[in-house]
Amino acid sequence: MSAQVNPKLRNCLYGLLRIALRCPEPDGLREQIAALGDTEWRQILLLSREQAVSGLVYEALSTLNITDIPEDVSLDLLMDASRIEHRSRHLQTLTESLVRALEEKGLHPVVMKGPAAADMYPVPSLRVSGDLDLFLPPEESPIARKFLGLSFGRESYAPDGSSHFTANGYEVDLHTRYYDLSAEGKDLPAVPSPEGTILMLSAHILKHAMGPGVGLRQICDMAMACRSLTGKIDTVRLRKYFRSSGTTRWNRMLCSLIHIRFGLDTGFFPGEKPRRFAPLEKIVFAGGNFGHYDSARKKALFRSARARKVDTAFRLVRRIPFSLHYAPKEYTSYFISLIKGNLFP
Repeated sequence: MSAQVNPKLRNCLYGLLRIALRCPEPDGLREQIAALGDTEWRQILLLSREQAVSGLVYEALSTLNITDIPEDVSLDLLMDASRIEHRSRHLQTLTESLVRALEEKGLHPVVMKGPAAADMYPVPSLRVSGDLDLFLPPEESPIARKFLGLSFGRESYAPDGSSHFTANGYEVDLHTRYYDLSAEGKDLPAVPSPEGTILMLSAHILKHAMGPGVGLRQICDMAMACRSLTGKIDTVRLRKYFRSSGTTRWNRMLCSLIHIRFGLDTGFFPGEKPRRFAPLEKIVFAGGNFGHYDSARKKALFRSARARKVDTAFRLVRRIPFSLHYAPKEYTSYFISLIKGNLFP
């Protein structure tokens, strides 16, 4: 698949995601789905895997009780859903265990990124799980790192200062920064808070959109957070945080995509008409989940860690027009961080 994905397939995929996420059903969706041929169903399966949302597509088809699809596609989706649920449940058990153990030591871990968003899904276990990301204040990090090191062995580090452990086959990332943003302190929401959750997820998507790429899984996370936190967010304060972090223009585009494609009005920019979101959508469909399905990215991932970092640097350069238009402050900070911490560790 590529950025030139067939609009019919794209719209059907969005429609299926709306059903799975309990968003408003678009007009004519069932007729569009009924008109799909066998080849188109196989393309939707491929597309859903590239975007890491095949579990949600399975849920949508089950909800709609659609069985008139190719048998191989149906079986593949069933197997995908089974694998996704198995991993999600094991990761949830690990999360609960680690959070409880850290809290017993007087620490204050906050689950972040994907694992935090999963709880907002109608069926959390069908969201594709990645790593377990935990936030702890910097002063609590040494105690947590010692505990995780004793429990799971060797610790590794990332340029952003996070620590990485492998626990029962799952990656556990320990962060002392909750936001992938250069802004600090009073310019950011409290952790945890509804405004903080929105800003954290938005910044995570932005960082990947500026670099290797981002897929529909992360867009779905943001959509679920916007829906779940409706009525709990101080939108005036949230807009202030967008301004202080220099991400207002970015968040207008992201909210517009969620409004048009998922039928959800975030309410963050009341009275404003949806903005153009084609630049972000192009990135989403060009490479899928974290950009892994772009052909050049695939080659870099299979070659070496350095090849992956160099590829990320080239992508950052290619996306200069996009990044400088939507979040110039964050682009500059991210690029400097990459040079300092990744290319010359």
